Amino acid sequence: MTFWGLKRMSSSLIRGAEAEIHIKDSLIIKKRIKKGYRITEIDLRLRKSRTKREAKAIEKCISLGLSVPKLVSCSEKDFELSLERVKGKQLRQALNKTNFREYGDQIAVFLTVIHDAGIIHHDLTTSNMIAAGKKLFFIDFGLSFFSHKPEDKAVDLHLLERALQSKHPSLSDKMFRNVISRYNAKDKEEVLARLRIVQSRGRNKAKRSD
Repeated sequence: MTFWGLKRMSSSLIRGAEAEIHIKDSLIIKKRIKKGYRITEIDLRLRKSRTKREAKAIEKCISLGLSVPKLVSCSEKDFELSLERVKGKQLRQALNKTNFREYGDQIAVFLTVIHDAGIIHHDLTTSNMIAAGKKLFFIDFGLSFFSHKPEDKAVDLHLLERALQSKHPSLSDKMFRNVISRYNAKDKEEVLARLRIVQSRGRNKAKRSD
């Protein structure tokens, strides 16, 4: 079984490539784990900086009024975040032909707001969205970073497009077009121009691998 797209080890422990997720009642506790292949000093520095950056991104989203899990605590020393547990279904499971536009609108608003604030999620898949009724929560900022570059925003959009194509092929084109039509970042035209370049690079890469 999976939870947030990660492998469930038990009813209260899920393990991913970078972190362990402990489920405790109304809390999700995310702890970044040591990577044996890294030099110890580098490993400590990376885990600390990534924990801090993820917490900062979540706090910024909360301040912007976005639907993300509440950050309860952050321990850079222990490489650990405690987050509100959002109950609902992964959008990957909940998405269908009757609700894709409604959820697509919410994704577009989320992307517009975070991009204008200089936040790049960088892992925006339907496994990292929780449908709590009609409200969509956005989770797992583990790969997020801060940037105002149109290229980074375009890649964020392209990663969403690829995730939809992979997991929701029958809905992907309509849903992504809906997201793009509602996306309204301040530098929208420049971002969408970069997106077309990113998409072209992806198609060329796919042709070379055939």
